[in-house]
Amino acid sequence: MKKWIFFVLALVLMINLAAMGIGCKAKESEKPAVTEQQKPPEAPAPAPPPAPSEQKPDMVKGKVEAFNKDAKKITISGNEYSLSEEAAQTEVKVGDEVEATVDGGVVKKLTKAM
Repeated sequence: MKKWIFFVLALVLMINLAAMGIGCKAKESEKPAVTEQQKPPEAPAPAPPPAPSEQKPDMVKGKVEAFNKDAKKITISGNEYSLSEEAAQTEVKVGDEVEATVDGGVVKKLTKAM
């Protein structure tokens, strides 16, 4: 009989310890509610520079300092340019005053200035 009482008491003690262990677990901390932070308004991105084809061609006026029809190169007032097919057909010589339409470093149109 003593064995049964000891057994029941041991069983009750183990059940209590198990219940305490389960009940004493640390509670998970509640996560704070996620609040959406207001972001400052973003400045609009700067517009990209226009592509070379969208840029307006420049008008260059000056004296022809060098002209190589075969290499399709011309120097006008100290600046060297490439020549387009149309501009290479123009009859000019060193010393002539010219007006050139330049687009991206290439002379598109070349005329003698009057």
